[in-house]
Amino acid sequence: MLTPKSYVEEAKELYDCGYPADECPPYMVIYETLRTICENQQEILENHKNIDVLSSVLAALPRLRELELDFCPSIDEPQWVDSYLSLGMTAKEVSNTYHIQAVTKALQRRPECIAPLVTIELSSLDLPHYSSWELPKFPSLSGALELLLEHCTTLRITGDSAPLELLSRSTVKLRKLILGHVNISYTAWREFLETNRQTIISIGFYDTHLIRGLAEIQELSPKLLPAVLPGFAFSTKKSTDYWKMPYWETGWIIQLGS
Repeated sequence: MLTPKSYVEEAKELYDCGYPADECPPYMVIYETLRTICENQQEILENHKNIDVLSSVLAALPRLRELELDFCPSIDEPQWVDSYLSLGMTAKEVSNTYHIQAVTKALQRRPECIAPLVTIELSSLDLPHYSSWELPKFPSLSGALELLLEHCTTLRITGDSAPLELLSRSTVKLRKLILGHVNISYTAWREFLETNRQTIISIGFYDTHLIRGLAEIQELSPKLLPAVLPGFAFSTKKSTDYWKMPYWETGWIIQLGS
């Protein structure tokens, strides 16, 4: 993925752009760092260390009612590592699917006597590139999300709308959906509501926008709801802080049904 020839070309480009000669780490430093990361990750996978540790933690928290999964770079390495990992070394779909499956397995190991989770939050879960005019098709990732959400009744999505788009054609037995700081395609919004209209009873939102086509972006607000909820009976009220809405935001709760 990073041959000596491509490394030389990259180092030369940096030097030609005026960066110091030592801006690009030595090739063998890059090689040894990435090799060590791969070996450590492989050991975790083979020995199921992450699932065992997470299972122990969840068992020690019998009153846990909410779980947040924040998808972010987490390898404690020099800053330059990310630029080489992004060359294709990490496949987002495979990586995210694996991590979601690991959390699901740990939740499945919780003793039956422990109170079930109520809320799962998915924060900043993004996807590999796909055509913006189509719904994303990543069946493994969608399937992993469906199994994860069997362990909650409330789903909170923040930072990226990918989970809603992945689940837009999936029937998930959710009662409540909460959205914050996301831009959602109108197609995914309608598909999700139609598919899950028998179970979903409440939608909370703040700083949420709907995207139609390639350019039209509308902020989701009470005035817009009649147009984006055709065929639904609903009522609205201002949100309370139980879903962790920042104090400077104005949020709303939609109650679906009569």
